[in-house]
Amino acid sequence: MNISSLRLRIKDLIESESLKVFYKIIFVVIVFSQIFFGASTFNWTSSFSFGSPWLYFIRYYAGVLVIILCLITKKFSSKELKIYFSMIVFIMLHAAIRGFKWDPIYFLTAAMIVKDEKEQWVATTLFWIHVVNFLLVLSFAYLDIIESIIHVRSNGVIRSSLGFWHPNVTGAMILAIFIAYLFKKKDKPSMYVLVAFVPAFWVLNQRIDSRTGLIVIAFMIIGITVMKLFEKQNLSLKLFSNMNMRVFMNVLPFLFLFGSYILSYFFTIDNAVFRFLNQLFTGRIRLGNLFIHEYPITLWGVDIHQDSSYRFLDNGFLVSLLTLGLIYTLLQLFYLSWFGNKMMMRGHKYMPIILIGILLFGFMERLVWSPIWNTMFLFGGILLRKNENGSEGSEYHEHA
Repeated sequence: MNISSLRLRIKDLIESESLKVFYKIIFVVIVFSQIFFGASTFNWTSSFSFGSPWLYFIRYYAGVLVIILCLITKKFSSKELKIYFSMIVFIMLHAAIRGFKWDPIYFLTAAMIVKDEKEQWVATTLFWIHVVNFLLVLSFAYLDIIESIIHVRSNGVIRSSLGFWHPNVTGAMILAIFIAYLFKKKDKPSMYVLVAFVPAFWVLNQRIDSRTGLIVIAFMIIGITVMKLFEKQNLSLKLFSNMNMRVFMNVLPFLFLFGSYILSYFFTIDNAVFRFLNQLFTGRIRLGNLFIHEYPITLWGVDIHQDSSYRFLDNGFLVSLLTLGLIYTLLQLFYLSWFGNKMMMRGHKYMPIILIGILLFGFMERLVWSPIWNTMFLFGGILLRKNENGSEGSEYHEHA
């Protein structure tokens, strides 16, 4: 077989519908399995363990193989190639210094798989993956196929995880469905559906007693309602202009990191304001102070010791800063800024409210960066395109 015929066969493979269907199936499988096995107690109540060394090995190298397959069979602009290779180099460098982590491989793999898909298909698929996962875990817990973890608060309140590995994870998954719905509906979310989340969450909250998700959902509903009222009164043109919102979203993630660090670093029990804030955020500021003064902030992160729910760092920004390092954390925050701007340019006019909600969740929960909750990174490949047909305005290259 000569070079020309080989290139022709590869070209036919790239353009075939069967390959596109294959990538869609792979995307659904890896995202669904990541959320189901990562968020539920299935690992704990069966001989199968999603985190076992051998399966971790398979997941990691399968992800690498899919990335290589994407590089061979997909078309990339020069800009995309530079970004993807830069990410691969950074992941390898971070792995060499701090050890291999599955999360960045997972995010990169999934983003590359769907980079040529329609944004609406990805948003709708992620929404239904979250919904089906949630209902499946609840059903398995109800049928006693998987275990529900029971936690008791210091005030005696009994909490059930309803099949997830912690009650707070259950609340976070409801919030993930809410945010996925907003991405799916873009600029036309139904207020009836949004408001319906509150009583639904409240009913489940009688069992899980998780306040963070309910607070963030309530905040986003109020925020979207205010924006709608402003639009009706024609008051949003200047306040919510694209320029104002782009500047706002550029700095907001970094302000949350800075605020998390400053509040925790200067916390003192003798100050009434700090005592109030610490009580408002259920002890998170005091715990942040404990960890910040015990562990250094480095470029690549350090291992931190957490031994119980009373010595557990929940603030997602501080967790990332301490364990992943300054470089990794700043890159994540830069992505959130870029993500917010790109989504708003594509018609997600409520993106500023969504971004605030995500960051508020991150202030109170470490799950903000977890692949079982965070699907924002999966849009990265799509958002590198300038429009829905994949055109970058520059020459695309085929790689064989």
